[in-house]
Amino acid sequence: MTGLWVALAVVLLVVVVGAWFSWTATRLDQLHHRVDLGRESLNTQLALRSGVVLELAGSGVLDDPEAVLLSDAAQRARRTTETQAESGLSRVLRAVFASPETVATVRAQAPDLVDELAAACHKVELARRFHNDHVTSARALRSRRRVRWFHLSGHAPEPTTVDLDDVPPAGLDGP
Repeated sequence: MTGLWVALAVVLLVVVVGAWFSWTATRLDQLHHRVDLGRESLNTQLALRSGVVLELAGSGVLDDPEAVLLSDAAQRARRTTETQAESGLSRVLRAVFASPETVATVRAQAPDLVDELAAACHKVELARRFHNDHVTSARALRSRRRVRWFHLSGHAPEPTTVDLDDVPPAGLDGP
């Protein structure tokens, strides 16, 4: 009779540990899925921002050198997946909209474009933060002993954060 209780205890222990591992693996899979969705969202927001910048550069509102700078930076950001190009676009935006006079002039002539650009810049910031938060959560779970020892992450690659300069021009926030 004692052997039956021991066998039942072992079976129960195996079931509980198996359920725990299954739950952990499912949670990790969900986090990896969120990382993928976050990256897609970030890429979408970056593409939208460069599209708005191209529209603003082609609108005739800016001086020719500024329009060329913005257009060139936006085209570079669209052609490559490197974060350096996106960071370059952010730096060019801050340089072009550094003076309050430029912001006021552009806002007076194309208020909708300026508002759309401000919203696009804000959405890029949020999308990058959400993506990096998901990556941090996935890395934290992957670093646990049970995940490493029992290879619960499978063959999924280690998620990486996106580090880019996404600080918008200061003058675009207010009217």
